[in-house]
Amino acid sequence: MNICFTPHKSMRNQYINLFTSSLENKKIKIYGLKEVLTDFKKFKTTKIFHFNWFLKVNSKNKIINILEYLFKFILLFILKTTGKKVVYTLHNKLPHDAKKNIIVKKLNRFLLKCSDRIVVHCYDDSLKVLREELSEKEIQKKVRYIEHGNYIDAYPEKQTQELRERLKIKDDEKVFLFLGSVEPYKNTHLLIKAFNELNFENVKLVIAGNPKSDEYRARIKDLSKNSNIYLELRFIEDEELSMFLNVSDLVILPYSNESSLNSGSVFLAFSYKKTVISSNIGTLNDIRRDFYYSYNYGNEKEHIEKLKSNMSLVKKELESDSKVLLKKGLTAYEYVSKNNNWEDISQKMFKIYNEFGVNDENK
Repeated sequence: MNICFTPHKSMRNQYINLFTSSLENKKIKIYGLKEVLTDFKKFKTTKIFHFNWFLKVNSKNKIINILEYLFKFILLFILKTTGKKVVYTLHNKLPHDAKKNIIVKKLNRFLLKCSDRIVVHCYDDSLKVLREELSEKEIQKKVRYIEHGNYIDAYPEKQTQELRERLKIKDDEKVFLFLGSVEPYKNTHLLIKAFNELNFENVKLVIAGNPKSDEYRARIKDLSKNSNIYLELRFIEDEELSMFLNVSDLVILPYSNESSLNSGSVFLAFSYKKTVISSNIGTLNDIRRDFYYSYNYGNEKEHIEKLKSNMSLVKKELESDSKVLLKKGLTAYEYVSKNNNWEDISQKMFKIYNEFGVNDENK
């Protein structure tokens, strides 16, 4: 079975690499999009095209973005007219920076209509999004649920002592961590505002990740005058991820409920035996367990208050049980180890591909 899977490989997202590796273990031949489109023989023998983050564009040039969107419209048209099968994994409601972009919305609608199968990692919340564009009959035919994979052993281990010394973290201090790209939709600024208002003792907040823009970098720095806030505003290499996670006691993910559906960062934290405080996105709605802290919010002011109340709850629980975060983190790890392993995920994906009847030799 030949599959075009895009992105094919990623230097910054182990989700892609773990997914493609698990599929290759099922004897599936994986090609990248450029490889297939520039080789007629491979295009002819590749029947399934699986897209992730198809709506995302990376250029800051508006003209280049429009041309890329146009290419994607044409690509989908060609794939459908040549009898190819389109599989699309729905990761977000829309790209986080494109909620008001008419072209993106039209491409999204066209993509959903062209897709033969739509893979979702959270069920109920994804259906709410898809019902805005698809009928119940289309949803029943197209939508398939597969768990988001874990990140156990995905990154190299590294000792934490050097980081603790660099950040001046004392042995009796707890570390709250925000890890990942620092962007407005992730509400890093609201987290810092909430933490500043709490004025905790013996708690450090570490912000580790590369800001989306110079303007947002300056905003984060301006807010972080608190001596208990440590900024690592740069891209965190794979070799360093485990170090930041292992030095932390808790991961905080105050994501926007307007665009976010899934969060790989939730599964990354759980994979390192860390619990989370997170806005109640689709990922957590599907899990519905007591080993994490979650909340709903209606506006920015309420979001700050919910962050404060959850951080205060953690602090209070730690006073009653100093190992409460360790226990929740271990339970989270056991959950994702059992329910989000790549062997089961690749087997489910393999069955979805086989629904198209294009695999003769591996049935």
